[in-house]
Amino acid sequence: MKSTVHFSISSSAKVLVNIGENVSKDTVLIEDKLLASRKIIPLGQLLNIKPETIHRYLKKKIGEDVLPGETLAVVRSFFSSKIVKSPVFGKITEIDLTKGTLTLTSKEEAGKEKIKSQVNGRVKNITKTVLELEVEGEVFGILYGKGEDVIGRLVLAPKESLGILDDLEGEMEESIIASQKIHQDVIVKLEVMGVKGLITAEEIGKSELPWVKVGKEIFKKLAEFSGKTVWLRPLVKQLVIID
Repeated sequence: MKSTVHFSISSSAKVLVNIGENVSKDTVLIEDKLLASRKIIPLGQLLNIKPETIHRYLKKKIGEDVLPGETLAVVRSFFSSKIVKSPVFGKITEIDLTKGTLTLTSKEEAGKEKIKSQVNGRVKNITKTVLELEVEGEVFGILYGKGEDVIGRLVLAPKESLGILDDLEGEMEESIIASQKIHQDVIVKLEVMGVKGLITAEEIGKSELPWVKVGKEIFKKLAEFSGKTVWLRPLVKQLVIID
């Protein structure tokens, strides 16, 4: 079955492929500028002053550029001075008198983000905002998810609730584990076993692994694809079974 997956294109991005082009795994499809990083400095806390008074001690104004090591604020007393300096080259973009914070937006080169194809496919269409990639496989929608795109071998837990690792058989490295419910202590162990991601029918707690929550009907259908390659796309709410 041929299916289409979508990649968003921002206004600052550059598309590196053409319509009709065949691409392989790890082909860079889109290159985009990384957003400038923001650093929030808790001036009130660092200088031990009330949040609403931080403007009295500032040496720079909103909109001004600052260099690394340049003084942002000073509190002087008869016996000593407290000084806060900028950790980066940036611009002061916000002063919050409620929280007592100053926000710097870095002007240093943030690098570029490379958006790659996780599988073989063909570029079906390109618009100003979307790149469509045609792949051999089946696409399912998910309810919710967290983490980056990952790809791995689908392993189905034999029980509805994955509470111990003994419930799983075979090599877990490079796999995507699917279980209706996954206990928190098992998730921690799976992280160190080389598991790439998780699929569940119930929302899970804290996890360093990418994961998606799917509807019960879709979860039942996954049994047909055990051992197949699965591509989790949490941010765009897609799960792709690759033929």
